[in-house]
Amino acid sequence: MNSKRDSRRVCNMVKFKSLFSFILIFSVFSLSIFADEAQTPTWVWLKGHLDKDVLDQRKTAIDQAVQEGKRQFILLVDSSSGDLVEAFNLAKRFYELKVEKKISITVYIENSALGPAAIFPFLADSVYCSFFTSWGDVALGSESVLPKNILRNRVVSLVLPDNPHFQILQVLALGMSDPSIQIVDEAGWKLAEDARGDKSNLISSPGEALVVNQNQLQVLGLLQGILSPEAFKQKMGWKEVSSHTSDPSSMTISPLEISPQSFEESLKQHIQVNANGTNQVGLITIDDRTNGINQSTWIYVKNALDHYKKSRPSFIILELNTPGGEVFAAQKISDALKEMDTQFGIPVIAYINNWAISAGAMLAYSCRYITVVKDGSMGAAEPVIANESGQMQTASEKVNSALRADFANRARFFDRNPYIAEAMVDKDIILVLRHGKITKLDQENQIRTTGTDPDRVISPKGKLLTLNSNELIEFGVADLQLLPQKLPEVTYHEKEIGQWPASKMSLFQYPFFHQFLRPQLISTTWIGKRNSLFF
Repeated sequence: MNSKRDSRRVCNMVKFKSLFSFILIFSVFSLSIFADEAQTPTWVWLKGHLDKDVLDQRKTAIDQAVQEGKRQFILLVDSSSGDLVEAFNLAKRFYELKVEKKISITVYIENSALGPAAIFPFLADSVYCSFFTSWGDVALGSESVLPKNILRNRVVSLVLPDNPHFQILQVLALGMSDPSIQIVDEAGWKLAEDARGDKSNLISSPGEALVVNQNQLQVLGLLQGILSPEAFKQKMGWKEVSSHTSDPSSMTISPLEISPQSFEESLKQHIQVNANGTNQVGLITIDDRTNGINQSTWIYVKNALDHYKKSRPSFIILELNTPGGEVFAAQKISDALKEMDTQFGIPVIAYINNWAISAGAMLAYSCRYITVVKDGSMGAAEPVIANESGQMQTASEKVNSALRADFANRARFFDRNPYIAEAMVDKDIILVLRHGKITKLDQENQIRTTGTDPDRVISPKGKLLTLNSNELIEFGVADLQLLPQKLPEVTYHEKEIGQWPASKMSLFQYPFFHQFLRPQLISTTWIGKRNSLFF
């Protein structure tokens, strides 16, 4: 009897020990899973125009990630415009999380961290960049938003005192936020006012905020590495997120997949700069909200392009402010613009100075680059035709189908999304942003309105697509948003002779064009008449 009891007792002890061992192993395994989860980085895209909506979305997603135990963040930065105040609000949140939650931040600068985007590298524990990088000029495009003393104070305060590069980052913060502060290289970078010796070795030009490149960052010891975007993602363990997953632990923060090549890299590839003399830039202006684009416009543009084929400017700016016009005239102009680029090696930059509507959208799509002013818009290109009574009516589906394909082909030619172009022509096309991709749907009931990442409707059924400047940047249609700036006026005499300094145009405030020596705009003007088939 006792032996039975003892054997039972031994069995129970063995079972208890086995159960305890299982619980212990399970607990350790669970803890390791949670630890791995905490170590999984959250990728945050800060690309294109950083407006309030974009930055608010990032802030919400970051807070959600922190609540889920995330402590590592990777910021992919490629931006040169945005809302400065809202960018500071997001930076402030990152700062708070670094102090209170001990999060770590890695920043990868893919080409540009200019304007509001320039503040985020100051928060980084480690910085990487691509092979061609520009970082600085925090107030670019937002010069009047904050007084200089407040801007300086806010940028400098982002650098934590325990940062090993605290002193040099303080110098950069001051130079990037105030054009009146000059930086010199005197056995290391320092403020010109603190330099004791020769102050001729200036790093920043008088009156210009500091902008640094990848080589300078490497010399200063601020970089962990210079890598291509693909190599950086591979190094950091980037994994593509399945469009079907709703697992927040594998969630990245809304990357919108657009152009495969950055704006600045493409500019360097396609625009040749004369480093030893004057650089001429062609200017064709289509600015008439009354008559619109017609055969007279085509003749004007053709003559202008014939002239530029002989004078060989570095590139041509096509300034657009038009409600549309004739289909066939627009097609001929569009083909000629594309030919100028592909056959004669002179790229065309569309400059949407308010409107590129209807036929104007076709012209913009036929340019290698599209830039747009802050209050600009593009789209609404449904073809219409005059009936027997002279009233405009929607063209037949046959015409619409042909034009839809034409728009898609022009968009696709310069690596823009063809669905966006089609939706400008056809009001029955439904487009949504789904998991960072522009997706075309057949029916409205296919729109996903629930889940952790619901669809964002870009173009609802029954409405022609027209995009504002922020949307043009966000969806990869436009390459650069030009914010309002106070510039010298073009004089009456300069307009008469059709030539003036390019610095009087907002496009040339973009850092890439600063390398042009004495750039001169060679301009033309036109007056047209309206008839025939229209957009």
